[in-house]
Amino acid sequence: MTAPCLEVRGLNVRLRSGGRDLHLVRDVSFTVQSGERFGLIGESGCGKTTTLMALMGLLSDRASVAGDVLVDGVDILGDGERSVRAHRWRDIAVVFQSAMNALNPVQTVGRQIAEAAGRMVGESELPVKRRVSDVLELVGLRADVAGRYPHELSGGMRQRVAIAMAVVCQPRVLLADEPTTALDVIVQAQVLTALERACAELGAALVLVSHDMGVIGEVCDRAAVMYAGEVVETAEIDTLYHDPAHPYTQLLIAASPSLAHRDRELVSIAGTPPAAGGAVPGCGFVARCPRHFDPCASSAPHFWPVGSGMQRARCHLYDSASKVRP
Repeated sequence: MTAPCLEVRGLNVRLRSGGRDLHLVRDVSFTVQSGERFGLIGESGCGKTTTLMALMGLLSDRASVAGDVLVDGVDILGDGERSVRAHRWRDIAVVFQSAMNALNPVQTVGRQIAEAAGRMVGESELPVKRRVSDVLELVGLRADVAGRYPHELSGGMRQRVAIAMAVVCQPRVLLADEPTTALDVIVQAQVLTALERACAELGAALVLVSHDMGVIGEVCDRAAVMYAGEVVETAEIDTLYHDPAHPYTQLLIAASPSLAHRDRELVSIAGTPPAAGGAVPGCGFVARCPRHFDPCASSAPHFWPVGSGMQRARCHLYDSASKVRP
């Protein structure tokens, strides 16, 4: 296997709030190969968006970030804002969750894409105006959309403009933070198609954040499941859907509607997640887990391999010393 395009090692995010030190993201690690589509999935508040913003160096001054983020082997966060600024948009870019809030309402979308394109310099590059037209066409929009303002566009068109802005500098890694939120299913499909097409054209790695299991299953090759600021399971998509290992992933699947299993009764996950950033002495899922046993409340589980493949789960069920088996 070639070296990963994106490598995240031991990412931790802490936030100072009201005199408290909140540990929002805990030792998150994953790799994404060039051209691969990787998903981050979990309930609201589990740390997905915080993880993405940390990779871009876009968290507030009250947040502290530790760990390594490497794009093509280069640590982009090594020297804080000074180092990440040189890579932002050119090597790693983001499609924000709400394009209406991300776009400037008093500038045309073409001017905003051109501003992002200004991060890419070189005599051999096409003129900026031509690049703006090219990326709009890449995401399925006419070139004349460049002269319009965000409020003149539909929600799906705005989201595709946000994708165009993110890819105009031809980044190696594209992050997408729930890009289909609040869109109907038809427009959602169009936006996802535009996102996949842009990544395929550039050969870029994609990290897609979503709470929708169906979206992750449709787009991604592999995925990581997050809960209470931690990655609790990683696996290839087929394995994750058909043979989930962690009890939380199993319940997420059972709580998701499926056209293939229309007669299946949907379940709900009892209880609520622990408070964001709070100290968790054992497994963060123990209070909601139907399969918990003695070590779960007092001992934090390690990230154990499951079977002979790439699947791993942060669960005492897979501890080689455990007497309780799946």
